[in-house]
Amino acid sequence: MTDQASASAADLRTRLAALLRQGHGDERGFGVRISREKRERTGTVDAWAPKEYIGHNAFWREREAERALALGRGEQGPVFDDFQSLNTESFTDLAAHSWDEAIEWSRQSTEALIAAVESLPNAVLFGPARPPTVTGTVSLLEMVVNNGYAHPQQHLAELIAAHVSFEAGIAARFQALNAIEALDAGPAVMANARYNTACALASTIAHVEAIELLRRAFTESPRLIALARQDTDLDPLRDDPAFQAMVAEERG
Repeated sequence: MTDQASASAADLRTRLAALLRQGHGDERGFGVRISREKRERTGTVDAWAPKEYIGHNAFWREREAERALALGRGEQGPVFDDFQSLNTESFTDLAAHSWDEAIEWSRQSTEALIAAVESLPNAVLFGPARPPTVTGTVSLLEMVVNNGYAHPQQHLAELIAAHVSFEAGIAARFQALNAIEALDAGPAVMANARYNTACALASTIAHVEAIELLRRAFTESPRLIALARQDTDLDPLRDDPAFQAMVAEERG
């Protein structure tokens, strides 16, 4: 790697650490916007309360740190394909945490993920995170951005929509997307962020915005077309001629 490329990678790591910490700060800020009763409410395994989502986000940041450290040791990182079962099994622990404990867990998991990333050589951070899937090879960087920031932000936007306002929740989704764009981590990372935001918007009235995000995501990463053909999150768009035309395309 050239000195210029090495410096660019170092700058990206700095921006990534700031993004992850911003995500934790957003979770803390959400707590200020809701009542103490809502912060301390305990949900059920089928209907989580806000503090359980904060704990859930922390749980998956920890799993991503585990993956990063394993790859750094030259081992195959853990694969969490059965994530739904893990989510269900983890609920009892999530529910046992108070809001303040969940927020502290969020902080610790954020710092643990940052430390894991900072310990890795560039070849590992930018290398594959897991065996290829239907969407091709996914880099560790993509997984860190998704599980460390983008996925938590999607849950946070849902919480804002439910407990603040629908409009504020939509705004939060686009603020997170803009933050990932500012990370400047490459087209694959950005395509994944646009795709996941489109999946979230598909279940709302913002179908036009979802279609446009998918159009841009498919241009940046054509491999996502295969995923879109079978992704049930996009079912509300399947009757839209624009969506049908996009997923029918075959691209190299």
